[in-house]
Amino acid sequence: MAKFTDVDGKVIEFDLNKVKRVYSGKPHTCMCGCAGKYFEKGSNMIPRVVKHFENFIGKSENIKDYIFTIITSPTRQYTIYLEEK
Repeated sequence: MAKFTDVDGKVIEFDLNKVKRVYSGKPHTCMCGCAGKYFEKGSNMIPRVVKHFENFIGKSENIKDYIFTIITSPTRQYTIYLEEK
């Protein structure tokens, strides 16, 4: 189980099997893939990105309770896409 807090203070918990894909790239860009990379379900990057969320000091952006984003530095953004409810 993964657990972190979103920007509104809501605790987000989910099983890693619910992660559809993750994104790692430069923040404040279009996320089309030109400034980062997507990793699909089953990739070994998924637990690594989730660990960044769990260790992040701050709160993640929450979009419709299934897309979560954090910016950890001026050059790195991580996004988790869960299976839609």
